[in-house]
Amino acid sequence: MSGIVWISSYPKSGNTWFRAFVANMTNTGAKEFDINNLGSGWMIKELVSSHYGYDVADLTAEELDNLLPDLYEQIARVEKNTQYIKTHDAYLTLPDGRPLIPNFRSRVLHIVRNPLDVAVSFAHHRGSSIDSTIEVMNNNNIGLNLETDRYSPQLRQRFLSWSAHVASWLDVKALPVLVIRYEDMQLRPLEIFSLAARFVGLSDDQRAIENAIRLSDFKELRKHEQAAAFHEKPEALSNFFREGRIGGWRNALTSKQVSQIVNDHQIVMRHCGYLSVDNKLIY
Repeated sequence: MSGIVWISSYPKSGNTWFRAFVANMTNTGAKEFDINNLGSGWMIKELVSSHYGYDVADLTAEELDNLLPDLYEQIARVEKNTQYIKTHDAYLTLPDGRPLIPNFRSRVLHIVRNPLDVAVSFAHHRGSSIDSTIEVMNNNNIGLNLETDRYSPQLRQRFLSWSAHVASWLDVKALPVLVIRYEDMQLRPLEIFSLAARFVGLSDDQRAIENAIRLSDFKELRKHEQAAAFHEKPEALSNFFREGRIGGWRNALTSKQVSQIVNDHQIVMRHCGYLSVDNKLIY
């Protein structure tokens, strides 16, 4: 299978973990897995400039967005091998009605994580308080590189709120989307990674999948990070890979913080199985 596989998630929801799994599944050489060569990073301005033949550094974010659907279609059309691309964007539509991610030879693996655990991990990643992170997670105007900056190599990424982000991908009908939960990746790894591998066009060989799961374990990723600094880690962080545990929020959030997150996101939390119909927390 060729085309583009988008590995989509709200930040700190397992995107890099799955990308490491893909890298281990496709690493057929004798060299050890390289944490800084995941082969599935973000699209960057340099690639846009290369495709269109002129420097796009001074374009506004809106102007850049208008160029992207055609670029994505061209990548899907000409690349012989499947291209795995990371995105934290919600599923967005441009002012002219075109989806930012076109349906031409594209499919999306979307990873969802309990927002209670996301809040803890995202606060650490941002180097900010949990309270401010909870506010960010309920803000539809949040993302990366939202302001035009000619010196930033990255394109902007618009998260929206946690609920709006997840709901946007759950509602997609224009292209194939497989939604998996972070918690199921941990609790039923062979089943879930095998399902995901088939969807994105990787081998369904069980021994290969089991080996890639083992090599992508958080303990293994931390070892790699200690051996070679992970270039996706913000400078202020001591480490990118922390615990990756399910339910860590129980020891990190106050009851007030839990109530605020549930109040902000209860509809989507219930839909995704993080909140029961009688409002009991799951995981």
